[in-house]
Amino acid sequence: MDFYSIEINKLEDGRGSKGESPVPLYYINLFHVILTLLIVNYPFFIKKNYYYDFVYILLMFSLLYSYILLKGECFISYFVKKYKDPNYVAGTNVSVTDEYATVLFNNKTWAQYCIYYVLLAMILAGFVVLQRHNFLKPIFVYIFSMMLFTYFVLLRMNTSETLMTFFNAGFFLYITILLYKLLSYHKIK
Repeated sequence: MDFYSIEINKLEDGRGSKGESPVPLYYINLFHVILTLLIVNYPFFIKKNYYYDFVYILLMFSLLYSYILLKGECFISYFVKKYKDPNYVAGTNVSVTDEYATVLFNNKTWAQYCIYYVLLAMILAGFVVLQRHNFLKPIFVYIFSMMLFTYFVLLRMNTSETLMTFFNAGFFLYITILLYKLLSYHKIK
């Protein structure tokens, strides 16, 4: 069987007829899990480095912009879902449990624990990196961390679209203000 000619059954989880994940999707999901774990664990394994930390914050803000613009999904998870279903609309199903489960031995419980870890570690990682260089005043960092936590809670609770739209607009604006402050601070140094 040719690597690129694997057909995807239109089953809910996008698996092939023998319950196996299509090869290209498996590698994309594996890349997604590894990249996510690297991103959220970065500040705990890499020593304080001004330039790496600055780039990390820029990447984190870019990721948060994608979450907001794609209604709770990152580019990779959106791509996988769109690949499996060309009619998929961003934000319809923000869960990545199925994508993570394909990599984690098809165990949805492990996938769910991994997702909870990622959400909490992402909040803590952003806080740690922003604090260790005083990129922003502490009050801005605390507000950012609380907004990020609130965002994840609202997203996982299937909050009404009106409330999410309102919160997303405020969060988008706040991240933009932080980005402006961050870039202004960086120019001074």
